[in-house]
Amino acid sequence: MTSSVKSNNYNNTPKNTNLINKNTKLMESAMSNFNTTVIDFATQMASILPNSIISNNLDVVVSTVKKYPTKLIESFILYALKDKDKIDAGDDDYFLKKSYDEITEKDDDMMGSMFDLKTIWGSLNSENKEFVKGYMKYLCNEAMEYFLASGN
Repeated sequence: MTSSVKSNNYNNTPKNTNLINKNTKLMESAMSNFNTTVIDFATQMASILPNSIISNNLDVVVSTVKKYPTKLIESFILYALKDKDKIDAGDDDYFLKKSYDEITEKDDDMMGSMFDLKTIWGSLNSENKEFVKGYMKYLCNEAMEYFLASGN
């Protein structure tokens, strides 16, 4: 006599489907907010420092966001989110000294130049530094939302 085990497919229950849909919407919202903010941040920085690496690569930032919408937020999560406490504290040493060279040396990732602010930090006045800190804090929050919604 064979016994059959009734299988429960928990992955297809309405509750799990609703949770997946909710998480997907949260991820999409965070990614959209992050990408819009990155473009705005890069545009503002390009106007503040017209001959900086950011202004020289503004078109690359915009095209990367459009072509690969998850690339920058996932890079930010990987490289910068671990320093959220220093970013949230507005730690000037972080912005002055932090380099992503050791992480991105083998990547052709924009992360190395986009968020490696030490090269331009000395050229910013105190108002612009606060502006950068505010953007970075917001980007951390959106990246954290995306990360948490992804279930990682």
